[in-house]
Amino acid sequence: MNFQLFIEKCAKIPQDYSFFLFGTHGTGLQSLLFFISRLEKNGNNIAPLPLHWTNKEIVPYLTSLLWKKRLSGLLPGYAWGITFEGSPKNPVWIKKNIIKKVPAIVLVRDPIDALVSHVNYYVGKDIFVYDKYLGIDYYCNNILCSDIQLDRTCGFETNLNLLETNITSKTYIDTQDIVGKQTNFTMRKIADLLGFNYPSKYDFDMRVNSQFERPFPFVANIDGCTYYLSCFSNKYKNEIFPNYQNTRIYYIDRCYKSVYFPNKRFYIFTDKNNTPQSNKKIKEWAEWVLYVHYLKMQKYEQKKIRVEEFLDFLKKDQKKAQTLKKYLDNQTKHIMKENKELFDRWKNFHSFCNFIY
Repeated sequence: MNFQLFIEKCAKIPQDYSFFLFGTHGTGLQSLLFFISRLEKNGNNIAPLPLHWTNKEIVPYLTSLLWKKRLSGLLPGYAWGITFEGSPKNPVWIKKNIIKKVPAIVLVRDPIDALVSHVNYYVGKDIFVYDKYLGIDYYCNNILCSDIQLDRTCGFETNLNLLETNITSKTYIDTQDIVGKQTNFTMRKIADLLGFNYPSKYDFDMRVNSQFERPFPFVANIDGCTYYLSCFSNKYKNEIFPNYQNTRIYYIDRCYKSVYFPNKRFYIFTDKNNTPQSNKKIKEWAEWVLYVHYLKMQKYEQKKIRVEEFLDFLKKDQKKAQTLKKYLDNQTKHIMKENKELFDRWKNFHSFCNFIY
C-alpha cells in the first residue's frame, strides 16, 4: 500500500459527529464557524470540522490524522460537526465516508450579495497581498465565467444534494442573521437546536471575516521574542478551521488603541512569559503595521465593487446575465420551496431577476 492510500485509510471520518453545516463562499461561513466554536458542551467548545476533511484530494495531509486523533476519544466530551463548502470534487467519497444521519444548519445569502462578496475577496487579496487592482471586468468575469467559482459561491442546491438523505432536519440561517446584535439570538437558536450550551458572558456581536480582520494577526520578532498584534484576543486566524485552541498567551496590552483606527480595540501578546525589554519598540512596530493596514484599507474601500456596479455589469451583458439567472434559479429552488419568507428577503436577487429579458 502506498503512503497516500495508507493515510487515506487511517484518516477515515469517525461517525460520532452531531451536525452538518452547509455554506458557501461569501455567505459568512467563516464567521459562523467561529461562532459555533464558541458554543459549549460538557465544558468544551464545539468543533466544526475543518473543511479539508470533505475533500478527498486534500485528506492525505497529516493535519487530518491529527484531527482524527483529537476527535476519536483523546479529548472525550467534544461535540463536533462536519462542514460543507461549495462543491467538493469527490462527492462519491463523501457519501461513502459520511454515514450517520444528523441535523443540518444551512447558511445561505442573497446570491447577488454573495457573488459581490466573493468578487471583493479577490479585489482585497490583490490589494493586500500583491498591491495591484485589475479592474471590475476582470474580477466579475473571474467569478461569473467559472463553474467552480459559481458553485463555491452560490451552489446551495449542489451542496445540499451531497448528503440530502443523511439530513434529519434543516435549519436555514441567512447571512443577515449573523450580523450585529442579531447574532446573539441566532446563536442561542443554534445552541438550542443542537443541544449545546450558550456561553453566558460571550457577546457574538462582532466581525470575524471582513477585509479588515483577514490579515490579523501580525507577527514580529523583537529582541529575540515573538509578538502578536491582533483584533482578536487570541491567535485566531481565519484561514484555520476550526480555530478554538486555548493556546496559552501573555498579554502586553489588552486594549491597545491606534491613531489610525481610534474606534478599534487591539491586543498585543506573546506566547512566552517574559517581560519585554522595550515596550516602546513594540508600540512603534504596532503603529507602523496598523499604518500600512490603514493605507491598504483606504485603497480597498475605494476600489471594492458595489452591488450597483455588479448589477450594471450584468445589465450590459444580457447573455451572461441569462446564464447566471438560469443557474441561480436551479440553486435556490429548494430555498424558495422550504423557506419562502427568507427567499423573499433577497432584494438584490429579485432586482437582478427583474432586468433579465
